[in-house]
Amino acid sequence: MEIALLVILFLIGSVGGAMQALKYVERRNPGRRAKHDDQAPNADDHEG
Repeated sequence: MEIALLVILFLIGSVGGAMQALKYVERRNPGRRAKHDDQAPNADDHEG
């Protein structure tokens, strides 16, 4: 039981770390994700 709990916590931590890394990379070089150029220039600033 404890092992399953540790595995779940580890997975949650890994996903959280990956999300933080993605946000950090996006903050470092903005304009990398130019997939939707038809939107407003500052559309990326309104992410929840």
